[in-house]
Amino acid sequence: MSFWMKFFDNTPFTQAPTHASSQNQSRPLIGVTGPDRGGWPAWFATRIAISRAGGKAVRITPSRPRTSVDGLDGLIIGGGADVNPTLYSETLMGMDARAQIRREVLRRWYRKQALALVGYSRTTGFDPNVGNSLRAAYQLLKYRVGTLLDLAFLIVLWVVRHLCSLSLHAHRVEKEDRDRLEVPLIRDAVAHGLPVLGICRGMQLINVCLGGSLHQEISVFYEESPVLRTLLPRKKICVAATSRLHAIFRKSSLRVNSLHYQSVKTLGHGLRTCATETNGIVQAIEHETAKFVMGVQWHPEYLPMERSQRRLFRAFVEASRARGISVTRPLKAQSEEQTIHKIAASQGLHLGEPIASP
Repeated sequence: MSFWMKFFDNTPFTQAPTHASSQNQSRPLIGVTGPDRGGWPAWFATRIAISRAGGKAVRITPSRPRTSVDGLDGLIIGGGADVNPTLYSETLMGMDARAQIRREVLRRWYRKQALALVGYSRTTGFDPNVGNSLRAAYQLLKYRVGTLLDLAFLIVLWVVRHLCSLSLHAHRVEKEDRDRLEVPLIRDAVAHGLPVLGICRGMQLINVCLGGSLHQEISVFYEESPVLRTLLPRKKICVAATSRLHAIFRKSSLRVNSLHYQSVKTLGHGLRTCATETNGIVQAIEHETAKFVMGVQWHPEYLPMERSQRRLFRAFVEASRARGISVTRPLKAQSEEQTIHKIAASQGLHLGEPIASP
């Protein structure tokens, strides 16, 4: 099997040569959910990220389902279509209504920048100010140039997704099938202490599974700057200093990409916000007591050049490896008591010195 075919195959990465078998055995198995159609770019990028971090990935889709997390050491809920609002007891907002909101918010922003450009203020009337005019001109230019770059990348992504989905499946799987697939997996993973990472839609679904709700349209929160829809790291977020995410990134602010029009509204049980935009939109969540249940609103798999995003996948894989050793893959050639001490140590407990094997 060629190198590239290994990435498009749905089975985990094949084992390395015999002399490295002990290292491969410690590679945790990570389940990655996604759609049946059009999800290949994200799956490809996520699989590479997991492999670089030391794990092995297996793809889970509605047509290749799993009914439980048995056999997995970690679970990634990937991005995709919007979560069904009936899951958080709301009615679906129509696409026409959402599009109208976006157009109106953008129109108001353009008008504000145009007035600042000519020196008009609602409070003082016309009061030309070179500084304000230059700032408005810069904001308009930055938005237009950035939009063109973003559009180019998004068109490429759309073409790749479209071409990859043409012959993979003869039937269209509704997005509700993903909800039916992923909701039980999330609940099963959390109940069994499995590390869980939600990406974009995945973060939103984790929140909903734990009793939270979502904003179905976030454009209204962007009066000062337009909504960004970009594969490039252009959106600035702030990370809470006391969060696990801050310990992973080792920084209080960073720039990420953005492909979403929905976000967390009310937090689910046991969750806390660990990163936000300046306007308050939630960009990351984590569980208060679980060792690793985290969601990010951006797509870290599309940012392999960013050290912070590589650290995120590395931290997730390491958490999955620790869980795999202690629960699903106890070390061999040890006495029962030594194995118990290994499990206790991985859970942060100290039981004293184990008795050596005879």
